[in-house]
Amino acid sequence: MTPPIRRAAAAALLLLALLTAPLRAEDARTSDTLRIVSLAPNLTEALFEIGAGPQLVGVTDYCRWPEEAARLPRLGGHLNPAFERMVALRPDLAVGVPSGRDLETRLGAAGVPTLAIESLTLEDIREGLAELGRRLGREREAEAAIARFDAALDKLRAPRAGDAPRVLLVLGRPPGAVRDVFSVGPGTFLHEVIETLGHRNYLDGAPALYPTVSKESLVIDPPEFVIELREGIEALDGAEREELRRDWAKALGPRAKGRTRVQFIDDAHLSIPGPGVVSSMERLRALLARDDGFATAER
Repeated sequence: MTPPIRRAAAAALLLLALLTAPLRAEDARTSDTLRIVSLAPNLTEALFEIGAGPQLVGVTDYCRWPEEAARLPRLGGHLNPAFERMVALRPDLAVGVPSGRDLETRLGAAGVPTLAIESLTLEDIREGLAELGRRLGREREAEAAIARFDAALDKLRAPRAGDAPRVLLVLGRPPGAVRDVFSVGPGTFLHEVIETLGHRNYLDGAPALYPTVSKESLVIDPPEFVIELREGIEALDGAEREELRRDWAKALGPRAKGRTRVQFIDDAHLSIPGPGVVSSMERLRALLARDDGFATAER
């Protein structure tokens, strides 16, 4: 092996070692120069939260927060990653979630080291901040971010009684129909969000992380709250919102009359398991505290 090749190989091995082991304090200066691409909106938020935002050179099409992230080069999404654009940015590290293994394998083959961070629960958010801090030599910044996150959760935390109202959090449903309702089950951060706010998840015993609920199930046992994540709801007037509530009331049936409250929230941030979810939790808490929105229409 010629000297230039040996030097190149040694440099590559050194970089790989830096990226596959926790960084020591003396490595922090080197870690500041790493070029990073983020493959998930929650990890983009986390990187900015620990002060590594300036190192980002590319993000997904869905990375909208903070505002600085929206101005970075867009690299597609989970189902349509712009692989060539990613590689062209010459990143030193790509951070993503475990479900993106295929993309990570392709990036690894192209010489881009990857880091997969679990993103299912509130604890995963904390652990993700800590892992990024270790990898990037930003342990202190990560500790401070975790402290802020925990303090915000503590302010929102409410005691949960056994008879606390049950919440059906609706993430999606077919257009114009109340059926095949896509919601959240146990083992997810949104399940924990509901419980942190002192309520119970309507689908507490569901076998899936993100189950689909049939209209028939809702008629037999209506929840006390329906909170539907619905884009554009803020632009609708009162009459249009009431029409949507009547659709729910008709679908839920007579058992829901005067019992089930239906509210809507336009907050895409609520579906992102990142440190910014606490701001969405404040909006959700305000909705759950309202005493209007009862289902009143006959079936």
